[in-house]
Amino acid sequence: MVRGELKPEQLAAALVSMKVRGEQPQEIAGAATALLENAAPFPRPDYLFADIVGTGGDGSNSINISTASAFVAAACGLKVAKHGNRSVSSRSGSSDLLAAFGINLDMNAEKSRDALDELGVCFLFAPKYHTGFRHAMPVRQQLKTRTLFNVLGPLINPAHPPLALIGVYSPELVLPIAETLRVLGYQRAAVVHSGGMDEVSLHAPTLVAELNNGEIKSYQLEAADFGLTPYHQAQLAGGTPEETVTF
Repeated sequence: MVRGELKPEQLAAALVSMKVRGEQPQEIAGAATALLENAAPFPRPDYLFADIVGTGGDGSNSINISTASAFVAAACGLKVAKHGNRSVSSRSGSSDLLAAFGINLDMNAEKSRDALDELGVCFLFAPKYHTGFRHAMPVRQQLKTRTLFNVLGPLINPAHPPLALIGVYSPELVLPIAETLRVLGYQRAAVVHSGGMDEVSLHAPTLVAELNNGEIKSYQLEAADFGLTPYHQAQLAGGTPEETVTF
């Protein structure tokens, strides 16, 4: 697929058959591995670093929380190589927001690595590293339904982070994606969903599947666990990238 050698009808048949049966962690991990093997290279650091990313597609039209979280985490001392793309369901995806801030999305891998080393955060624009994805776009647009590709984005960071916080658009995906991360060899990660959002939220309990050195445990988090007051989801409503910058 990434080399454009698969016929559209073959790709469509494979995606639909997996969707009907239900994509399995081994299959998702296999697809992610194939995409990573064909991705443009990134000079992987030898220190601990993370990705904070969501599948998108939850239909909440919220502000871009994961992108803001990456900067907060970096300010707290955690290095974050954020992998992202344009919006899936909101009006402002991670790259849309960063472009509104004037950040160069076409920065090469070496300069992005320098930013990670010196500033503690960098952004890796998915289309720049995964050029083969373009061959699947006509099929995805024709199918007009969620498929395997909707969960692959957070799993194909070309920097190969050992740590990750990943939000998923459905509660049914929390455990399968955690199992996928285990197959992919992540050292530690958490997969979350809360009240219809691919985020940790303050308006509903957050479902968590935490991977730690090969073991997965599931639990829930509440705003009160952190001494925080619950807020209504409507208060997170997003807008255009330029409007989101003001947040």
